Amino acid sequence: MKKTEKTRLILFLSFFGITGTFLTIQWGLATGIYTTMLVWSFFVLCFPIPQSALITSRTISLVTKKSLLHAGVIVWIIALSLNIVTYLAFPYIYMKTNTTFLLYRIITNPWPYWLIIGTSTLGGIYKAIAIKSTTNLRLFWHVTTKAILFFIGVTTLFYLSYNEIIILLVAKMS
Repeated sequence: MKKTEKTRLILFLSFFGITGTFLTIQWGLATGIYTTMLVWSFFVLCFPIPQSALITSRTISLVTKKSLLHAGVIVWIIALSLNIVTYLAFPYIYMKTNTTFLLYRIITNPWPYWLIIGTSTLGGIYKAIAIKSTTNLRLFWHVTTKAILFFIGVTTLFYLSYNEIIILLVAKMS
């Protein structure tokens, strides 16, 4: 494992370890873990990060001694499935944190919020479908395409969810 991958893994684990611990202390073990998984799914579904499968692919490769080629697609399917089950069976859990409530608003309002999920899907799955190439020109275009998709996805997320974030902040202050 490269040094940058180890750093990302440590940052990812520490962020969700702290989040999971806080939410578990606040709402109990089951609800805390479930809410932490929803926060994770928010980042998978709403941020166009091609490295969203870092934990899954590294864990599976350590256990099975085989590399997982399309971990991003698998992680995205897991996050989507988690949100479908939560939306149908336990929608009240979305109201626990600001992040999960924002995710709930994105899921329940198809236009224009599904643009966030659409652009994030393009950015997150691009790595899985991009052709591995050793030529500098192809590498340049892949890196440029990932950067453009990331910029479009994050801009879309912040632009469309700005009003929701303001409403959440005002509601918390009053």
